[in-house]
Amino acid sequence: MRHPSLAALLAAAALLPGPAHLAAQAPPLPIRSDPSGFHFAGHVHGAGMTTEDDDEVESGPGLALALGWGFNRSLTLYIEAAAANVAMADFDDSYTLAHVDLGARFHFGDSASSVLPYIAVAYTGRAAVADVLGYDLTMSGAGLSFGGGVLIFASRRAAVDLGVKWTVGTFTEVEYRGARESLDMDATSARVNVGVAWWAGR
Repeated sequence: MRHPSLAALLAAAALLPGPAHLAAQAPPLPIRSDPSGFHFAGHVHGAGMTTEDDDEVESGPGLALALGWGFNRSLTLYIEAAAANVAMADFDDSYTLAHVDLGARFHFGDSASSVLPYIAVAYTGRAAVADVLGYDLTMSGAGLSFGGGVLIFASRRAAVDLGVKWTVGTFTEVEYRGARESLDMDATSARVNVGVAWWAGR
């Protein structure tokens, strides 16, 4: 019996589909998460705040709306407005705690995963508004916000957004019945968000 020569075996092997050929035929991984482009979001959240020399945390529920633009998979700029009805610790009353964030969000992870973690930083304007004898008393100031969360994509257009933010800063002005005065009160606030984000144009 004649055995095939080494040259014949090598020639036959060259005709078989090798790993490179199989890889070329493999379908690309699906894109399950893509934060680029324009999006808007709505959240419900719990907000809390504590001020200097006061260990008690005042908290309550609120709502938030956000608009953002993702330049790529890694970077999104956004603006968010949030307001919560916060119960006072020492009185049977409440006040409105408002935040306006101008920030950046940094995402991690690959597009084949539907879960996309992120961290966020923002410059934040903050105000606390209470009704005192029928007139608004408003404390306002600015601070720095930081936090993180996760986007869970249900489709290319929609994702559940879970996140938490802390804001540190100072109330620098108080206004009551048209009169304004300087203020110097450090405060730390926090927000825990649960919401939905939607990307347009997809």
